Amino acid sequence: SLSPQTYDAAGFTAFLPLAKQAGNALSWGGDWRELEKTDSAPWATLELAAQNALTPIIVIGVDTLTEDPADLARLESALTNFVKTKRPPYLILGVEHNFKDNAPSPAFDRYVALFAHLAQTVKQASPQTQVMPALQYEWLVGRQGGLFGGTEDLARTQWDLLARFPEADLLAFTTYPNLAFHDPLDIPEDYYAQIRKHTDKPIAFIETGWHSGPLATIWD
Repeated sequence: SLSPQTYDAAGFTAFLPLAKQAGNALSWGGDWRELEKTDSAPWATLELAAQNALTPIIVIGVDTLTEDPADLARLESALTNFVKTKRPPYLILGVEHNFKDNAPSPAFDRYVALFAHLAQTVKQASPQTQVMPALQYEWLVGRQGGLFGGTEDLARTQWDLLARFPEADLLAFTTYPNLAFHDPLDIPEDYYAQIRKHTDKPIAFIETGWHSGPLATIWD
């Protein structure tokens, strides 16, 4: 992810070789309003990726979008200009709304409708851009206890939500199993393989990790 120590020439010069050591992709994630500024990080990410033979992945947060039609018009305009100009190969529209909106809920229904609308907007401006939502995986599979603080109920899954994104080219997930399991050895062998029982779409994982320090003491 685009995260230089400093956002000046020296910071980027030091950061990009490290990014290449980590893989072949360069992502940016942030609020949709950043798209309105052509000198902002998402625009720079596309340029830096092209210059360094990295695949750019743009993650657009829509949490701050209001129900004001003028707000939606701003987003549509900025998104259309961005994808038409930069042609990003991968675009994620909204992150973890199954968790944030506690799906199923009216708020999640609004997100689903927004995703469908924005996916069509993107495809009209840049047909080759692959669009996807990103859902929180632990919450999806019913692991809502642990460090989430709720009650774990493996019968209370959200697999049915996957079918609500027919416009998606891929389905993306964030996954932090440290929120649900004490030890990596506790993770079931089919923990991620079970996705294939519920969708044939290509899959992407855009965030993952396991704590290395203080978070572990919360379990004690």
